[in-house]
Amino acid sequence: MSIEETNEKRFESDIEAFLLSPAGCYTKNLSTYEPDLGLYTETLMDFVKDTQPKAWKRFALQNTGNIERKFAQAFHLACDTYGLVHVLRHGFKHRGTEFKVCYFRPVSGLNETTAALYERNVITCNRQWQFSQEYALSVDMVLAVNGIPVFAWELKNQYTGQTVENAKRQWMYDRDPHFHVYSMRQAIEEEFILDVLKNYMSYDTCFRIAKSVEDNPELPESRATKIIRKYQKLHPYNITQKAQMIVETFRETTAKAIGGKGKMMVVTDSRLAAVRYIKAIRDYIKRQNYTELMVLVAFSGSITDGGEEYTEPTLNTRENGSHISESQLKAEFHENGNILVVAEKYQTGFDEPLLHTMIVDKKLKGVKAVQTLSRLNRIFDGKTDTFILDFANTEEEILAAFQSFYQETSLSQEVSVDLIYKTQQELRAYNLYSEEDIAAFIGEWTKAGGQDERALGRMTSVLKPVADRYNEKDSEERYQFRRQVRSFTRWYSYITQIVRMFDRGMQAEYRFLYCLLKLLPVEEKEPIDLDGKLKLEYYKLKKTFAGVIVLEKKNVPYEAATQKGVSGKQSRNILDEILKRINERFKGEFTDGDKVVVEAIHDRLVKDENLRDSARTSEAIIFTESIFPAAFDTAAMDSYIEQQESYQSIFDDKSKYEALMHALAGVIYQEMRQQV
Repeated sequence: MSIEETNEKRFESDIEAFLLSPAGCYTKNLSTYEPDLGLYTETLMDFVKDTQPKAWKRFALQNTGNIERKFAQAFHLACDTYGLVHVLRHGFKHRGTEFKVCYFRPVSGLNETTAALYERNVITCNRQWQFSQEYALSVDMVLAVNGIPVFAWELKNQYTGQTVENAKRQWMYDRDPHFHVYSMRQAIEEEFILDVLKNYMSYDTCFRIAKSVEDNPELPESRATKIIRKYQKLHPYNITQKAQMIVETFRETTAKAIGGKGKMMVVTDSRLAAVRYIKAIRDYIKRQNYTELMVLVAFSGSITDGGEEYTEPTLNTRENGSHISESQLKAEFHENGNILVVAEKYQTGFDEPLLHTMIVDKKLKGVKAVQTLSRLNRIFDGKTDTFILDFANTEEEILAAFQSFYQETSLSQEVSVDLIYKTQQELRAYNLYSEEDIAAFIGEWTKAGGQDERALGRMTSVLKPVADRYNEKDSEERYQFRRQVRSFTRWYSYITQIVRMFDRGMQAEYRFLYCLLKLLPVEEKEPIDLDGKLKLEYYKLKKTFAGVIVLEKKNVPYEAATQKGVSGKQSRNILDEILKRINERFKGEFTDGDKVVVEAIHDRLVKDENLRDSARTSEAIIFTESIFPAAFDTAAMDSYIEQQESYQSIFDDKSKYEALMHALAGVIYQEMRQQV
C-alpha cells in the first residue's frame, strides 16, 4: 500500500463519508465560517431566529447596526464570562432576554414542544477547518452545533507512523485556539475536574554512596552516573522504605476516600522498578497481616530480574490463582484492585474515576507531568479530593509544569521549522548518500501496486552501499553521523506533529534516513562493571512540602521543543570524582540513624555456608520465611556488638528491622542460587 493511499486525506475522507451518511446523521455546513467571530454565524443566526423568534425580535429592537454581529459578540462575552460548556447547557442573557444556543434531548417524549426544539438542532461536520484568521492554519475536521464549533479533530493514520499522542501534541501546541479556550482553571471552577494539586506532598531523597573496593577506574561519566543512580533507586533499602510508606498511605488516606472505594497508582521509572516495588509492597502487606489488599502491576513486554522473567500477566493473579490478562487489567483494577504499580503505562488515557491517590517515583517534566498527575482529576460521586505523594519532583517543578496549562496554552515562540534544513545540509556534507540513493529507495517504498515479497531485499540493496561507506569512516565520524541522523529523524517527526510540511523531498529523505539508521551498526559501548563495587552508606527521606500548589491566574507560554545539536563524545572521570559529584547533589544532614547497614550484614550472610546450603536445596518461600530470619538475627546482632551506634536504629525500629531482613532475604537467595 503506497503512502498516497494511506495518508490522512484518505482517512479524513472515509471518516467524513460515514458521518455524512444516514448512519452518521451529520450534515455538511454550507455557510461561511468567520474566524474572527469563531462561528458559522449564518447557521447560528438561522437557529436562533427559527427557535426563539420573540427573543430575537426583542434583541433586534434593542440594537442597531449589524445585529447579527452584535449577537455574536454577546455570545462571546457570555462564553468568556461563564465558559462555553455553561453557555451550551444553560444559554445566556442579553439585557434580560434569555437565549438558548442548543437544545438537549428531553428525558421523555411527553413534552412535544421540547422534543420539537431538540430536533431543530443543526449538527454539522466539516473537513479542513480553516480556523485562524491571521495564519493559514487548519484542523482536519470539526463538528459544530448550530454553527458553534465544539469538537475539533486531528486525525492520525497508523500507517503513516503517527498516533493519537501525535494528534494531541499537535492540537495543544500548534493551534491558535477557535473563540474561547476551555482551560484547566475553568474546568476546575465549573467542577468538571478536580484540582489535583490541592493535597500535594513531596519528599527529597538524600543519600551517600561510596566505593566498596580499592579500584578507582576512569569511566564515561554520563553513563557511570546513570548506573550509580540506578543502583540507588533499586537498592533494597530504598524500595522497602518507600513500599512501607505506600501501603500505610493507602490505609490511612486512600482507603477512606470516596466512601471506601478509593484507589492508588504508583508511578515508577522502569519496568524493573515496577517489579521490585510490587514484590516489596506485597511482602510488607503480608508481614503486617493486612488483608483484602489487591496490588496489581502494569508494564509492557517482559523483564528479567535475578534470573527470573516477569510479565504483567504472570505477576497479576486473582485469589483463586488465575492470571489476569492485559486486556482484563483495567476492569479487574476497577472492580477489585486497590493499588496499581505502573511503568510507562496508563500515565495517559487511563480513565479510572475511583483513582484518588498517586505515588510518584519518577521524574516528570512539562506536559508529561500534567498528563500523569491528571489521571486523578476525574469526577465521581463522593469524590471530593485527591492526594499526591511525590518522591522525585519538587513543588516548584510541578508548579512550573502545570502553570503553562492552567489558563490559555500558547507557544512562547514559533517553532523554528527551518532548522531541519540546516541539519539536512550537515548530513549531506558527509557524502555518504545522494539524491539518487533517496529516489531509488522511495521508488521501491511507494511502488505502484504495493510491495512484493522481494521489495525489502531491493530496498536493503539501496541502503547497503551507504552503510558500507559509513563503515569506512573513522569512529568519531561514525559517531557524529549516527547522532546527526537520529537528531534529524526525531526533529522531523516532532515538527510534522505540530505543523504541516509541504516538502515531499524532505519527507522522502526522512523515510530514507529512518530506515538507514536501523541498518547502521551501533558502536560497541565500553562495558561498565560496578557490581559489588558500590555501597549505600547513608539514606534519608526528608519531607520538603505539604499543602496546596497554588497556580496563578495568568497565561504562561509553553516552551516548545528545540532541535538539539550534536555533541562530542562524553567526558571521562575517575569513579571517586563521579561519586563525589553525585553525593554533593543528593547530600543531606545525616545522623547515625540514617546509616545504611545492609551491606555489612549482607557481607556476613554470604559467608554463611549453612545458609548457602539451605538456599541450594530449599524453595524460595521456605528459605525466606523459615530459614533466613534466624541467620539474619545472628548477623545483625554480631554487627551490633561490633558497632552499636551504627546499628542501634534498626533494633529501635521493628518495622525498619523487618524491612531490612525481607529486603535481604530475596537478594541473598538469588545470589546463592546463582552460585550453584
